[in-house]
Amino acid sequence: YNLLDQRMGDEVFKLASENDIAILSRSTFLKGALTSRINNVPSALSELKRLVYQAKAMANENNESITSFALKFCLSNQFIDSVLIGIRNSKELKFALKVCNDGILSNLFMDKTYLLNSLSKEIDPRYWPGS
Repeated sequence: YNLLDQRMGDEVFKLASENDIAILSRSTFLKGALTSRINNVPSALSELKRLVYQAKAMANENNESITSFALKFCLSNQFIDSVLIGIRNSKELKFALKVCNDGILSNLFMDKTYLLNSLSKEIDPRYWPGS
């Protein structure tokens, strides 16, 4: 579940909540695509890049980096109980803690993120070259 792949949010999250099942979210940064490492994504994934740049534009509207926007998106979903992210060093930990302390996205802004939801196969790393 992330900015570009919101499929679970439509059906699974509400059903889980109704049945008192916790939701653990992962793939927040889509293997780095929803970070400054988007430039490392192969050119064969042009649709993915287009979607990420669309998300970056939306992040800029909210004075966010794409990375903080992607994390806040998951943290702002009322159905998600925990968000898993990879932390490699103390700098990334400090960044994640700051984003968590900054608060969640507004309901209005969360509604706008639905425009980023894509059905493209390129949002699924299983279909990436070399995967």
